[in-house]
Amino acid sequence: MIDILEMPERAEEARILAVPALIREEPSPSVRVIGDLTDESVVRRALGLPPLDRETRGASS
Repeated sequence: MIDILEMPERAEEARILAVPALIREEPSPSVRVIGDLTDESVVRRALGLPPLDRETRGASS
């Protein structure tokens, strides 16, 4: 995790041009999600992660 206010040089090295930004570097290929990160299912899908089921998230049916 990079705090661009505390480590602007790291943000520059990572070529972060907009915030918020989430970068998954491993496994290849790297993936960047830029902008609204509030919809967890959209972010997980973009990163290639499996969706969380309701039981895992603590919701009851």
